[in-house]
Amino acid sequence: MKLYSLALCVILVAGAAFISGCGSSATSGYETGDSETGETPEGDSGESFAPETEANGSEVSGGQAIQENAEGALSAVTHAYVDAVPATWDSESNVDGIIVYPKLKDANEETVQYEGTEIGVDIEVWTTKFNENAIEVKDRMVYSSTVTIDSWEYGHITDDIMTDRGIRIPFESISTLPTDSPYGGVFIKMHMPGGIVYEASQPVGVQIRGI
Repeated sequence: MKLYSLALCVILVAGAAFISGCGSSATSGYETGDSETGETPEGDSGESFAPETEANGSEVSGGQAIQENAEGALSAVTHAYVDAVPATWDSESNVDGIIVYPKLKDANEETVQYEGTEIGVDIEVWTTKFNENAIEVKDRMVYSSTVTIDSWEYGHITDDIMTDRGIRIPFESISTLPTDSPYGGVFIKMHMPGGIVYEASQPVGVQIRGI
């Protein structure tokens, strides 16, 4: 009878150990994914989601990354600004025309730097006159064009005219008359992604023809 009881006890202990071992294996499989399918239960943040994240990241090209960074920078824009300066870009000493520098600025008057996002820029050059209140105002539009820029550097004035990316407008392209004042105004509109338009001007004092 004692031997029978001892054998029964051994069988019960061995059975308990086997059941305990199976429970540990099932818990481990649930945390890291099913051992047969490799799938993680829905709602669990298991390792099987990592390859999908990596695949999505590898599909983003350098151009797309630049575009996203540019659009992030452009969210800080509050207004436009323009400089228009006379310049010489050939070997002669005479002034050849004007260079227009369209800028985007934030609320602190800092230039917003961006790359890779295309922005349409409408440019108009006007002669001016004095009205009855002796205020200088627009008279005739003598030049208009639309250009597309994709970098803040188009608005950045540099010391090297050969590498400067400002928008050149030769005097020959501006339809002034000999009787017009050599000075007028430049007006721009910058068309942002999403349809927002920012306007800026240098309304007087811009040299618009040769002197």
